[in-house]
Amino acid sequence: MNEDGASEPALAEVEEVSDPPVGRIVGLIALLALLILYSYYRFVTCWLPTWLERAQFGDMFGGTNALFSGLALAGVVAAIWLQRKELALQRLELRETRRELARTAVAQIKSANLIEEQYKLARLTTQIAEAESYARTAPDLRWVGEGFSSGKYQVRLKNLGETLTDVEFKHTVALTRLVPNKLPVIYKGEEFNLVASFPTPHTPPFDFGLSFTDILFRSRIRRFTVDTGSRAIYSVPEGPYFGGIYGPQGEERTTET
Repeated sequence: MNEDGASEPALAEVEEVSDPPVGRIVGLIALLALLILYSYYRFVTCWLPTWLERAQFGDMFGGTNALFSGLALAGVVAAIWLQRKELALQRLELRETRRELARTAVAQIKSANLIEEQYKLARLTTQIAEAESYARTAPDLRWVGEGFSSGKYQVRLKNLGETLTDVEFKHTVALTRLVPNKLPVIYKGEEFNLVASFPTPHTPPFDFGLSFTDILFRSRIRRFTVDTGSRAIYSVPEGPYFGGIYGPQGEERTTET
């Protein structure tokens, strides 16, 4: 018994029935053909002893030959007509296939354009979010007061922005030095003094660079202008190269850490 519950002899019988012996069929056909040829030979030799009678007997099938010739010609014409019809159907199918391919190509182009638009929108959204993040974590320095000490100008500033770490003040060509040069941290709301030394006795407006790490651990650089006339400080959004720490138009440069 096998897994399906059928015995081996039953399976053998099914195989024999479903796959008949080809050799037997070919032998039977050959034997039948020999019998027909032998019968035809015996008929001709027995009933038609002379060649004249045999010729007359062959002429009896002339009309049959013409009939079969006409039927063969009609079959050829019918085959040509069917082939022409089939070729027309194939051309129609090819035309429909080309139209479907064209529609598919148009759909693919539209899909590619949509994906590109989605990518641009996602990129713009990311840029906006990044710009908002940079603006939210940027230092917001405000003027608090000023003074003079030993011929040096001292300005007091307050950070209203987020906490800054690894702070480093970078002076410009117009400044001799800035004190302090570095601060480990400037907390939100903390005030600090910045002392500027000038090569001239008067105190004109001056710029300085601020290198720092924001609360998202990004190393950044901003440029500020101290306007001694109006007693204000503001961030400079653009300008020329500045002390080697700004790119073209003085934009802020950042590096991820």
